[in-house]
Amino acid sequence: MHFLRMFFQWAGTAILLVSAFFVNAQQVIRVEASEISQHIQYLSSDAMKGRDTPSPGLDSAAFYIARHFKNMGLLPVGGSYFHDVGLVRIDLGAVQQFLLSAKGAPPLSFTLRDDFVPLETIGDTTVTAPVVFVGYGIHAPEMNYDDYQNLDVKDKIVVILTHYPREAENTPLSEYLKQKDWEGVNSKLNMARKMGAAGAIILTDPLNHILLKPKSGTWSALSKAKRKPTPPLSFKPSGGQFPAVYGGEKVITALFGSVDALKAIQQDIDKNFKPQSRQLKDFTATLTTSVNLQKVAANNVMAMLPGNSPRLKNQYIVLGAHYDHVGIDINAIEGADSIFNGADDNASGTATVLAIASTIVRERLSPKRNLVFVLFAGEEAGLLGSRGMMKNPPFPPDSIAVMLNFDMVSRNGPDSLFIGGLDLCPELKTIANDAINGTGLKIVSSSKGDGLGGSDHAPFLHAGIPALHFFTGLHRDYHQVSDEFSRTDPMKAARIAELGLRIALRVDSLPIRPVMYQKINKEP
Repeated sequence: MHFLRMFFQWAGTAILLVSAFFVNAQQVIRVEASEISQHIQYLSSDAMKGRDTPSPGLDSAAFYIARHFKNMGLLPVGGSYFHDVGLVRIDLGAVQQFLLSAKGAPPLSFTLRDDFVPLETIGDTTVTAPVVFVGYGIHAPEMNYDDYQNLDVKDKIVVILTHYPREAENTPLSEYLKQKDWEGVNSKLNMARKMGAAGAIILTDPLNHILLKPKSGTWSALSKAKRKPTPPLSFKPSGGQFPAVYGGEKVITALFGSVDALKAIQQDIDKNFKPQSRQLKDFTATLTTSVNLQKVAANNVMAMLPGNSPRLKNQYIVLGAHYDHVGIDINAIEGADSIFNGADDNASGTATVLAIASTIVRERLSPKRNLVFVLFAGEEAGLLGSRGMMKNPPFPPDSIAVMLNFDMVSRNGPDSLFIGGLDLCPELKTIANDAINGTGLKIVSSSKGDGLGGSDHAPFLHAGIPALHFFTGLHRDYHQVSDEFSRTDPMKAARIAELGLRIALRVDSLPIRPVMYQKINKEP
């Protein structure tokens, strides 16, 4: 399908309540569909090779975006248009060792992958310490349950069961522990570190789970494939190294005598909802780990139009989209199309942000708050660009008034639009419902619930920042080589750009910024 049409003619006059921006408050600001079309066509061309993170095609797209920002006269943020996301690839190093010693017996050495697997918190380190069993590793005094109560684990290696008491019962108690993420290993490791532990051994709880083999995680070095996979992108671990391993059945037997013995302890904990933590006498463990860490270059591209209000120019309105996609199909047969061009996903959103920026400059608008335009890398690999911005923000996150995210905005009919996040902020919902009048668009869903929606607005919501997600829906070309320019509708993207601009300007006209009435749990 080819949705490119003649420019849409507005019916009637829409009143835009942004006196701070206009001499004529009746003025309607149009975004040029032809400009959006040019951006989509360039960014989704075969020359960009699918804009994978990282790749030369992604870098080319970044320079294209920065050049347009510079030509518009927009300022770099913090002295540069390019902001390193802070990505690395981490894999296991050559030295991995897990020893368990008991008085009067030679050390027992465990086999990597079969008996134990290091967790992602490791570094280049060795620790030897007494071993303490801390049950599920849960600290929940508000529920009268604490595996660490009256137990000194400082400078010791703790043994922790996965999951939580009475997991299979589906009671309010178990639901509460699940909601607080005590099911997750990261929560348990964070608590162990907080309690002063020197390291940790994680064991799959045998009462509710049959497979006790240690989980291999994402380590490329442990892959059995002839061609080792590339280690996934991640952030450099923060908070320092913490030696931790996932132990298997052989480790359970060595520490407790048998799997059944550990089951009996676990049954006692679950039955009485009472911890059975204890020092495992005579046991000392040694954990020796190493990692290979490779820095990965990938940039968010940012530009800013400064605010002019003495009272509000320390606040920011962020308009963003991800400019990356998923690259090339390395398994494509010879002669077949192998490039995932990502025209709708998300050259369309990138083009929309660029067009909004150029429209503001062309109309010589002068905002009260700073307007920041951000194109994110690494969204397809796990919202890495937006998460990286929140981890290393160029300005205080609590100074952001609102974030508008445009992701896939050029498909599925001329008027349908999903907007996520409206139900988290009634003030934004009112503004959006009013601003959409006269645009030729209709909201088909407000994505009720937490509004996260798996795109780059999510880290902002996690940080307590009101955010909206503009999205025109999935289609059969999603993450296919057929997501090409010819199937996009730049006219629709232009209308969405106009709506986004209206919302941004109306938020800017507010003397007090919007607030979220419903909090989202912080990112794990």
